[in-house]
Amino acid sequence: MVRVGAVVAVHWTATLGQKRTEHKEEHCHHMRLLRRLLVLMVWVLASWPIYYFLGALWAPDACLDHGGSFDYRLWQCSQETQPYINIALHEIPGFWFAAGSLVLAIAGTRLIKQLMASQDRLPKSESGNMD
Repeated sequence: MVRVGAVVAVHWTATLGQKRTEHKEEHCHHMRLLRRLLVLMVWVLASWPIYYFLGALWAPDACLDHGGSFDYRLWQCSQETQPYINIALHEIPGFWFAAGSLVLAIAGTRLIKQLMASQDRLPKSESGNMD
């Protein structure tokens, strides 16, 4: 009888260890999924100002392709003949907004990855995993 109890205890301990390993693997999978989702959300939010800037960047070409004349002072298409004015890239509407969102998206991505990596290294009592 003692042997049976010892075998059951060994089996129970092995099963418990296996369940903890499976739980940890599942937790890691969920954390990776959460990290990917957060990074995706950061880049989706950052893409809007970049999209706006690219539209402004290509506005003169679109205007000229449709037979208009582009007013570089007002940044709009016109049917009246307008003089060409050389505009620097940083003077195009939306440039600083797009550049700032790009920098924030890169910084946010790095921060999310660092926070998630540090969360994986925390002991169970600090990371919120109570077994």
